[in-house]
Amino acid sequence: MEHILRCNKEGHWRAHGSGRGFAQTRPFRRICHGLTKVLRTRIKAGKRRPLSATIITQQPSWRIHRSSKAKGVAVHRLLMDNLMAPGSVRPGDQFSLCCYEASRAFTSTYKLRPVAAEQIVLHPSLPIGTRFDALFRNERDKLVLVSWKTGAGATNECEWKRTRTQLAWEWMTIEAWRCPDEERISAAYVVYLGAANVMPSRRLVGFYAENRLARTDAAQLYQELVAKLNR
Repeated sequence: MEHILRCNKEGHWRAHGSGRGFAQTRPFRRICHGLTKVLRTRIKAGKRRPLSATIITQQPSWRIHRSSKAKGVAVHRLLMDNLMAPGSVRPGDQFSLCCYEASRAFTSTYKLRPVAAEQIVLHPSLPIGTRFDALFRNERDKLVLVSWKTGAGATNECEWKRTRTQLAWEWMTIEAWRCPDEERISAAYVVYLGAANVMPSRRLVGFYAENRLARTDAAQLYQELVAKLNR
């Protein structure tokens, strides 16, 4: 982790003005693929198999506000800025405000304090780069990795596996750069943030839904994706 933070700080891994490029050999020349596009290309099975246990089924009295790419980007920017500099950015709309309050409720529940946000990580051998959302320390001073998502959660098995594989890839890639004497990440979560009108009062509330990923499951998902990429 210290190596990753140092490389980001020194600008060895950086984003350029025309997009989310990762490592660059020359200005505006991207040499790494983004992980999100890789997941969409390599993990496709399960789109027609809906998940039965979702927030919508568990909370029938909620009218959940739909998320979108634009809303997700706004919420991520708000979370990243305020994680590292609390109060630096104010929510611009009610959906963002609810998601922000939900994220604070999650971090408060687990007594998490931020270490780093939106840092670039590259795979040691494959030309794939990504940004992890947030790294924290808990009350026992252990590292905790969190991937924020907006909305009510995955709706099918394909989306669920992509989300878990993304977190697993970030976890294993961060640890691949770890020095032998550096600590390991102790826990990792996918946390969905959203807003809903609670009927019949129509009161707007923020909510979060956490999903913890075990180390053994993360290692398996990571190896499965590596095997697909090496075919």
